[in-house]
Amino acid sequence: MSRLARVAFVLALVVLAMPVRAAEPLTLSQALDAALKANARLQVARNDRAVAGHENSLGNAGFLPALDATATRSAERGRTTTTPSGGTVTTVDDDADATTLGLRLSWTLFDGGRMFSAKSRLASAEDAAGERLRSVVESTVGSTIAAYFDVVRLQRGVQVLDDAIAVTDERARLAQARFETGAASKLDGLQARVDLDARRSDRARLHMGVDSFRTFEATDSIRFDYVPDLTAEVLALSDRNSDVRLARAGWRADRSRVAEARSGALPRVTGTLDYGLARLSLPEGAVSETENRAVTGRVALTWNLFDGWVNATEVSRARLDAASSRALVSEAEARFAQQLAVARRRWTVDRDIVRMETDMLAVARENADVALEAYRAGSLSGLQLREAQNSYLAASERLLSARYRAKLSETELMRLNGDLVK
Repeated sequence: MSRLARVAFVLALVVLAMPVRAAEPLTLSQALDAALKANARLQVARNDRAVAGHENSLGNAGFLPALDATATRSAERGRTTTTPSGGTVTTVDDDADATTLGLRLSWTLFDGGRMFSAKSRLASAEDAAGERLRSVVESTVGSTIAAYFDVVRLQRGVQVLDDAIAVTDERARLAQARFETGAASKLDGLQARVDLDARRSDRARLHMGVDSFRTFEATDSIRFDYVPDLTAEVLALSDRNSDVRLARAGWRADRSRVAEARSGALPRVTGTLDYGLARLSLPEGAVSETENRAVTGRVALTWNLFDGWVNATEVSRARLDAASSRALVSEAEARFAQQLAVARRRWTVDRDIVRMETDMLAVARENADVALEAYRAGSLSGLQLREAQNSYLAASERLLSARYRAKLSETELMRLNGDLVK
């Protein structure tokens, strides 16, 4: 995918969130708001963060008791007939209705510390989900900034070519006038017309890129407001970097899983409290109804003495996962340190290049103005004026590219320093 195609893809998020009107002004802040609202990956990350927050509870960790209620209703309809030898046959109805209500409160009093480890793991999982969300936000913000200011560069490039076309058109008219008076050959006029057609062709090609974003017009200019502390310690900055923080959160979660697995080898104490109500309705007789209420409490200790090495295998697997997570943390920290060093150097060099190109543009502009006045006065050839104009155009294009690259360097350094998203 070409760079222009990537820019179009990112800013499509902004365009989709806007009503379709030609060349509507759009600030960087508006572009960021629209991109953050239209990003599906960001919505997924927000949902994952919300799920992790709901799961990080005392109940999921096993701290809270469980309360169950039961209710049963049964009915029995029967008849008993008795026929004694030589006696009278008797028939008795055996109808009975029974109602039973029960409540059971069960609570794990001790599980080898598993509940504490589980709560720590859930908290680490929530932290990791938050860091993933932050990473997606940083990626979206960084891509939108790069895309927005690339449009600024394209629009400014069209303006530079418009100025160059105006100057070249004047040069062509002056060359034609000098040819008609016999002060110059036809060659100057032909070369000026060739240069004019070339400038118009360049403008048409560049304007095709701008037309990809005709639903809005970027109104902000490329400014450099970020002043980083280039002497800050890498270790301190790593605490603010989302990639490193994500790796550390994963490591903490895996360490908690090790403690959870090890708790399976320890005894488990559970307590239950039952309340029961039983009511039995009988046919009319000496006793027509009975009712029983009972509260029963139990404390049970269970200890698995051998489970076929299942728990030992779980502990070994958890330890290996934790070791792998620790290695990923080391890798993330090393990668961050390398990226930070490169970003600092690139930011410094790009800012120096912007300053140099700004100075060179001022000189090139003055040179082009002086050359044009000299050409008007007839003391300068068309070839010399062409060279001065080309130098000014090249200096303008170099400065635009330098400012854009410096903005990208600034954005990346802000991301690494944890300053891109507050």
